Amino acid sequence: AEDGEGLGLLQAWGGPMVVATNLYYGVGLWIFTAMIERSSQAQIRSDAAAFMLAKKDPASNALMQIFYDVVVELDGNLMMTSSSEDFAALLRHGHGCNLRGARFENLLVDDEDQQNFTQRMQQPLTEDRPA
Repeated sequence: AEDGEGLGLLQAWGGPMVVATNLYYGVGLWIFTAMIERSSQAQIRSDAAAFMLAKKDPASNALMQIFYDVVVELDGNLMMTSSSEDFAALLRHGHGCNLRGARFENLLVDDEDQQNFTQRMQQPLTEDRPA
């Protein structure tokens, strides 16, 4: 009789335990999938930004060079992405000086200007503070 009671208890609790276990694993899998998806979206955005930077639009650069004496392109770490020979000449670094990879703020002479530039570049863009 004891074996029958144990089997009956197992059958009585077996169904709800299977459902709870499946629910537990399902929720865990859903959370894991959501985390992976969010991470993937961030990686896609980062890759797209890097691609756009690598495939810079020559028309927009040409247009900016019409209005400005020097056009300098910076990456996300505020490092110069091109040789910027025009900018080097403006700073009187000499002909043929390559500034690619130089941190822009290090080219500013005054410490206060360096701090102001770094703080401004770290602020998020908003409608009232565009790029």
